[in-house]
Amino acid sequence: SEFNEIKAPTYISPDYSGVGSAIQFHPNSSKYVALVQSPILFNQSFTLSFWVNPNIEVSQIYGLVNQIYVTAPSFNISIIEEYVVMSIYGTSLWSTKKLKNNQWQYLSFVFNEKNISMSIFIDGIYTMIS
Repeated sequence: SEFNEIKAPTYISPDYSGVGSAIQFHPNSSKYVALVQSPILFNQSFTLSFWVNPNIEVSQIYGLVNQIYVTAPSFNISIIEEYVVMSIYGTSLWSTKKLKNNQWQYLSFVFNEKNISMSIFIDGIYTMIS
């Protein structure tokens, strides 16, 4: 996907591979990445994955993805405190495993439209299945 807009990003090094750079988002700012042609995730199965290196503060919410529809259920993925949360069709699924601060972790979110199930993986390990 192409980036439509990046609002004042900060870059950090190294990234998860130990070699490159990554965009750093601060929770109390309006920084975001907007996609030119964001896929509509409603009524289809999908998997989304991210590398994250969180610095999580107590009682904070960090949005990773948010897609709002006028005529359909909204979808979002967030980090709330130290847990990962996936919400779609008005149902939220929380990870059972906490994220670790200041450590790269690989997050995957799977939605199966056929049986309306959600799965969350942290570093390739199931942490919650609905």
